[in-house]
Amino acid sequence: MKKFNAFTLAEFFYPAGMSKKIAFTLAEVLITLGIIGVVSALTMPSLIANYQKKQTVSKLQKDMATVQQAIKMSEAFNGETVNWTLPDKNHLGNTQAFAENYLFPYLKTIKTSIPTSEDCWADTKTIAGNEAVDYKISGFGQVCGCAVLNNGTSIYFWTHGPHPIDYNDHHLQISIDINGHRKGPNMLGKDVFAMIIPFKSGKIVPMANDYSRDEIISTTFKHGCNKDNQSGYAGVSCASLILKDSWQMSKDYPW
Repeated sequence: MKKFNAFTLAEFFYPAGMSKKIAFTLAEVLITLGIIGVVSALTMPSLIANYQKKQTVSKLQKDMATVQQAIKMSEAFNGETVNWTLPDKNHLGNTQAFAENYLFPYLKTIKTSIPTSEDCWADTKTIAGNEAVDYKISGFGQVCGCAVLNNGTSIYFWTHGPHPIDYNDHHLQISIDINGHRKGPNMLGKDVFAMIIPFKSGKIVPMANDYSRDEIISTTFKHGCNKDNQSGYAGVSCASLILKDSWQMSKDYPW
């Protein structure tokens, strides 16, 4: 059998008259770059959105854990939450004073205030982009509390409704702005999430957690996590939807 030497191999791969320098033409390069650009334009928004969703869920989990840890630390000094002195059983008390006594000392804060201005909490939009119910000063006559954590998160404390209920069934409602009040979009379900702390259990849970998933994503539920919901509370239940979907934003999440 004839053995190939260097000369015959060169002749095999580069026949007579063929240049050994192989390159793409300018047209081929431009076409390739065009294809890459089209593919990027189609896929990048989806990739960015998925990344933002994961970052949002991760930050929400961390902030909830921070509040839960503060509750546990407070219980070590002040007893179980069910025995805490509440603002008022008719929900007309000073929530700021309550937060200053039971929660602020156990949160790593850089600011605590009565949020009469945007020094702690910004105006909030619903998941549909409409003006949300004003959380700054409650219409129930109470003064609400607010804190900015050292990680930039803003937390707003307020109580539930003016109607009398069983004193021991009382709970504290809080809203968490995971990227702070000075950064947008300041929107329920995007960077603002609503929680409650039932004093019987002392465990922070998403608001509307006792509703079904179908109810939460509906347009008729006042607190529904749906962009077509025109209620001033639309998006309040979005954290509950994330929890029901195993701590992730599913495909039907209104991002």
